[in-house]
Amino acid sequence: MMESDLAEHRNQLADFVSRYEGTRLFSTSAQVVNFASALYNVSGSTSDPKVPGSTSWMGLLIAYQSKSSLCTIDVSGCYVTGPPPVGGNHPAFEVGGHMTTDSKGAVATGGSCYLMPLCKWHNSTSKNGVAFTHSKTCMLQLAGYMQAEPAATFMARFDGKEAGAIVYLSGEGLAYRALPEAGPKSSAMSALPDLPDDLAEDGVPLNHAILHRVEEDGETFYRIADSRTAS
Repeated sequence: MMESDLAEHRNQLADFVSRYEGTRLFSTSAQVVNFASALYNVSGSTSDPKVPGSTSWMGLLIAYQSKSSLCTIDVSGCYVTGPPPVGGNHPAFEVGGHMTTDSKGAVATGGSCYLMPLCKWHNSTSKNGVAFTHSKTCMLQLAGYMQAEPAATFMARFDGKEAGAIVYLSGEGLAYRALPEAGPKSSAMSALPDLPDDLAEDGVPLNHAILHRVEEDGETFYRIADSRTAS
């Protein structure tokens, strides 16, 4: 991966830590649903990484493509049928687009939104507030929404089953590993594969966030227990 791409992932993680350190990160889930009504781009949602790996929003849609008997997510192209594009790259499937029923693009923190295949033309911030119609209705409903969140941090908290997780910058972008015990940083590091020398120091990722699961006040959520973001 090019240094510019790694820098983008590094900045995403640093922004996530800056936004949410000291706050509750709600546990997350995804379910396949049929939804036919018009949808709007979520305002402030993060873009997909340039490389559509397993820890991208594109990767999440592809992973759930055939996981439900209800319907099958179509990853062959952008879902939007209107408004029609003017040039651009439609109908390519280039990003997993965060969508909401709110015309202002709002989603409550910890609330639910939808994820569906989009091209970059329709995923642009210039289309915020524009109602998208779509003939394809099979998509994902995501719970535990946090604004401008990388896919890796979302999936690190998936279903709230693990005691903890570490999200870190690898040679392929942001990656994560579940931690069966919410122990000290040293135990988290033992769960990781070897990292390139320029991304680690004494086996510790130069850029990482350790999340611990908390059960409190009848809720399950995560907190950022430790982090380091280095340029």
